[in-house]
Amino acid sequence: MGEFHYTRYPERYWEEEILKMKAGGVQDHRNLYFSGSITEEVEGQFDWSGQRNLREFRATGAPSTVLLRLSAHRARGRTVKFATAGLPDWLLKKGPTRVNDPIYLSYVRKYYDEVGRQLKGLLWN
Repeated sequence: MGEFHYTRYPERYWEEEILKMKAGGVQDHRNLYFSGSITEEVEGQFDWSGQRNLREFRATGAPSTVLLRLSAHRARGRTVKFATAGLPDWLLKKGPTRVNDPIYLSYVRKYYDEVGRQLKGLLWN
């Protein structure tokens, strides 16, 4: 198993980097970090273009299992405070996060739904 932070690489290098992983012995799994602060920098406006394109990345390279880790602790190619966990700045201003708060969980549900739409038809059954 190997990890790949695909949003840190221009999409034209994805396949090359995946081939490097395979050459290094990673054959079946990719552990994929993904952060909401990358795709929803503005509340309600998701941007899946360029190196943010989760669907295109998932389709890159030979079929393999991808373990998607949502809300990683890094975002936009820089380290973020542990407390933010890759959450968008606007969400941090809404109230408590990473708790069972109904308002926070409503935003998490919207985010997960959007990620699900990006991966529709590409998920393992």
